[in-house]
Amino acid sequence: MVNLSSAPSLDWRGPRTAAGLLAGAALGAAGALTQSTIRNPLASPDLLGITGGASAAAVTVIVIGAPTTGVKGTLVLPLAALMGGILVALFLWGLSSLRGSGLMRLLLSGVLLTALCGAYINWLLVNADLWDAANAQTWLNGSLEATSWERTAPVFVALVISLPIGGWAAPRLARMYLGLDTASGLGVNIKRTRIVVLFIAVLLASTAAAAVGPLGFAALLAPHVARMLTGAHQPPIAASTLSGAVVVLSSDIAVRTFIPSDPPVGVVTSALGGALLLYLLLRTSQRKLT
Repeated sequence: MVNLSSAPSLDWRGPRTAAGLLAGAALGAAGALTQSTIRNPLASPDLLGITGGASAAAVTVIVIGAPTTGVKGTLVLPLAALMGGILVALFLWGLSSLRGSGLMRLLLSGVLLTALCGAYINWLLVNADLWDAANAQTWLNGSLEATSWERTAPVFVALVISLPIGGWAAPRLARMYLGLDTASGLGVNIKRTRIVVLFIAVLLASTAAAAVGPLGFAALLAPHVARMLTGAHQPPIAASTLSGAVVVLSSDIAVRTFIPSDPPVGVVTSALGGALLLYLLLRTSQRKLT
């Protein structure tokens, strides 16, 4: 018989594994939805500033001493992150309605918003209590160590809500990839589809960030992995969801197995995603030159 008392504790490994799978799946789906609705492989919640807004709101909650554990904390941190992500998304939506605002302006605005949110976070950390600042800094590194079943539950709820809506949006996004005029002629309500898809992407990215912190570029990386494996011409939502879960969990296993210092998993996703972003930027530049 197996001695359960000597076996690895489910309370230790279970939340970490579940957080990696669920947060990765949420970020993969969010990245696929964002890239599909904006119709560009460079778009992701990270680059558009949505993750920055969610992080700023979540750190505010942590620093002011609001509960982040237990029943109350299960709701407080995800709701704060969601509100921060929505505020950034509303700004981007207003910007996109301006004449002549293309993808580059959105990306530059996202970089600016991320920088502003980062400056605000640094200000909070400098003026915060030492214990609260340490907790916030640990969360900002994107780690699966401090997760719990309670903090992971909102991500599961967000996925349950979002994936059926993603299934509804998938054929509409496929038609939008053919061109907005073509999609409109095929009966797609462009504005409604974009609003729904963007809200779902913000919901998924924000709840994932609330659970494990901002995992840099995971939402950018997962859809490209899915496209490479499936050969699809646009990010497949289901495959991106699965690839996001695999990318985050594999990154966590890698840092625990091969790196002695056991750094946060966000370090690995940021390195991989940053390399991919550099490749995409170079490829885009070469296409313009030719």
